[in-house]
Amino acid sequence: MMLKTPAVNTNPLKLSELKNFLQHAIRLDLFLPDGKALPAHFHLTEAGLHRRTFLDCGGVQRDEVKVGFQLWVANDTEHRLTPFKWLGIIRKAEPLFEGMDPEVELEFQAETIGRWGVHQQGNSLYLHPLHTACLAPDQCGVPAMEMVMEDLSVSNQNTCTPGGGCC
Repeated sequence: MMLKTPAVNTNPLKLSELKNFLQHAIRLDLFLPDGKALPAHFHLTEAGLHRRTFLDCGGVQRDEVKVGFQLWVANDTEHRLTPFKWLGIIRKAEPLFEGMDPEVELEFQAETIGRWGVHQQGNSLYLHPLHTACLAPDQCGVPAMEMVMEDLSVSNQNTCTPGGGCC
């Protein structure tokens, strides 16, 4: 099954929103960014809290917390993960989430393990690409117009300049 991903606001799904979606969903339809459906026999192999503490290119320490779910497709084409079962996995993992309501990311095998944002549109979930960005543009001296990258597959140039204060 292949659908054209509708032009929607791809605000990331929070854990509470995913739980609400799963409580009301009849079945799981997940679509990749290219519009192809994730095979219906996918497995959920991991649920976890992902924490990152890092310095941005301006030297500011930042903390990021997300809930991650790893999806995997095997040869058992009769397997079906139901919304109820996914919700049960979340409930078992809730102590890991420490009462937080972070954004949800899905991991799925492509050429390498891909991390994807996820948003809901109607009765389906859509994976959308995550993008990098300069978090300290005032330190890099990069004009605001250069900060916007429409298509990362076309643009592969470094936006920081020598001596501009970037990493």
